[in-house]
This record gives sequence, C-alpha cells and structure tokens, in this order.
Amino acid sequence: PLALTVGYLLRCPWLVNPIMGVLLLLLVNFVARPWGMPTQNLAVILAGLSAYTVLYSIGFMSHAFAAVVATASLAAVLHGVRTERLSGIVVCFLLVVIGIEIRPYTGAVVALLCTGYTLYQFRTKKGLLWASLAIIAVAGVSSAALFLLDNKIYTGHLDRKSTRLNSSHITISY
Repeated sequence: PLALTVGYLLRCPWLVNPIMGVLLLLLVNFVARPWGMPTQNLAVILAGLSAYTVLYSIGFMSHAFAAVVATASLAAVLHGVRTERLSGIVVCFLLVVIGIEIRPYTGAVVALLCTGYTLYQFRTKKGLLWASLAIIAVAGVSSAALFLLDNKIYTGHLDRKSTRLNSSHITISY
C-alpha cells in the first residue's frame, strides 16, 4: 500500500514495518488501559512475543500496517462506545474502510467485530444506535465501492479480484 512507499521515498524501506510493530504495541497498550497496568503489561508482552508481530514487523509486506489499522479501529470503537461519542465510531469505521482496502478479508472481520460491538452496546440508546447504523452503512457502501473500483482498475472487471500486482501499474523510481 501507499503507506509502505513512504519508506522508499525516505530511502529507508526497511524501517517502515519495524515502526509499525512499535505502533502496534503502543496501540495494544492503549486498548488494554481500562483494565489496569498488569493487563496492559501482559497484553504488550504477549503481542510483542507473538510470532505474527515479530514476523510481520521485519518484512516488506502490508501485514504490520494492516494490524496497526485494525487495532486502531478497535481502540476507536472502544473509546467511542465508552464515551458515547459518535466521533470515535466515525474514526473506527473510517479505519475499517482503510483496513478493507489494505487486506479485504482481515478488514471484513474487523468490520464485523466493530459493527457487532457497537450495535450491541448502543442497543438501548436509540439515538446513538441509529446514528451508528448510518455510519456503518456509509462505511459498508464505501468499502464495497472501493473494492469494486480496485477490481476494475487491476483486472478490467468488477467481479474479478486481482491476486497479483501487475508491475505495469506501479513504478517506483529513485
């Protein structure tokens, strides 16, 4: 994705994913904050020792960035529901749309998790529930439109998903 090209532009592509790994650990720490310091420490240690975090924080693929976006969307929905502010829900589903663009299936799972959590928590607060449903609907339509646009750009067809990046579409020069 575009986020990984920043490293090439700054002449340090090897540094992007380790930075994403550190951001992921900071986000895990933030998400665990409401449950106290012991939980925060344990969550960061488990995430830091996870084979997923270690493996994808040293490579050149988009997994680390996708993990940061997914964790940030979870942090946003937790904050939005806890404070009962729609700004957190908007940020969450904006990040969900970005996450679906990065890794569609992972993004869809995060979208379902955030949607279920939001709707369940706001089930007795009708104003927040309907506003959240509107935000979720806009995010869903946006994600579907961007997914179809990607298909059209990379394959020429709306119904075919590209599994390989065609090098003629992207050129990186030094």
